[in-house]
Amino acid sequence: MDWLLTFQDPENPEFSLVFEDDGYVAYAYFRENEEISGLVWLYNGPKVDLREKEREEDPGLPPGMPRENVKEPSFVPVLNEEDIEVDWVSHGDRRDAVVYIRSYIHAVVSNGEYPGACRIALRDSEWASAWDIKV
Repeated sequence: MDWLLTFQDPENPEFSLVFEDDGYVAYAYFRENEEISGLVWLYNGPKVDLREKEREEDPGLPPGMPRENVKEPSFVPVLNEEDIEVDWVSHGDRRDAVVYIRSYIHAVVSNGEYPGACRIALRDSEWASAWDIKV
């Protein structure tokens, strides 16, 4: 199922997080005044293997993460809106959007951060930093 959900920062109306899952791959985009100012790859979807061929025709499509860079290649995608939540945290001048999937911390992305960190990224890449989350 395709998802495009927006989570507004309750304290800073200029900030929002957009969750997008197009069936191929899922990303979270940190937006400041409607402009993307940070992003993080969240997981590969069930059709990720078809994405690279489509990217040959449209390089603007978001890429999947190579399997060798994924801790959980069979990660279950978001199935309903209740599966995803976002908390907002301030660190001085930086604002973080913390992404939870099925009530488990999954990723964090900040304004001006390319890329954010994701718990199932095995190695740093241009789409996600590896993050060994301790909860």
